Amino acid sequence: MSGELMRAMANGGPTNAIAFCSTRALEVTQTVGGSNRVELRRVSHAPRNPANAANELERRLIAHFQAELQAMTHPPPWVPAPVLRTNATGGIVFYAPIVLSNPLCLQCHGIPGREIAPATQAAIAGRYPADRATGFRVGDVRGLWRVDFPKEP
Repeated sequence: MSGELMRAMANGGPTNAIAFCSTRALEVTQTVGGSNRVELRRVSHAPRNPANAANELERRLIAHFQAELQAMTHPPPWVPAPVLRTNATGGIVFYAPIVLSNPLCLQCHGIPGREIAPATQAAIAGRYPADRATGFRVGDVRGLWRVDFPKEP
């Protein structure tokens, strides 16, 4: 996912990356999940796309991962260990933090008017009128990868 996103940035800047995310990100996660027989999602406490809104457990995990990052003494790119849970049907759910580790991320997720250029902000507003995915800094938890593994028969 990040490789395709970086190619989109390289080929047309942040506005091209926004177009990629709005049209291809969901397709890429579904394709990767389907080819691995899992459900793969990105969720966030501050979603750009409302379909990616974290539930209560996921918001607590995001806060937990952010607190771990703030307390850690290891140099980046070390990130908190993923968490495993069992879901209601007995399947395993894997949660891993998505940490903004590249300053390029701030061109779409940083502070409007500082890291986010006006043209980029306009492109975001045009595609995501209820956007909440700005104001982040390098090292912040942007959300989670959630991988649902079905219960083995």
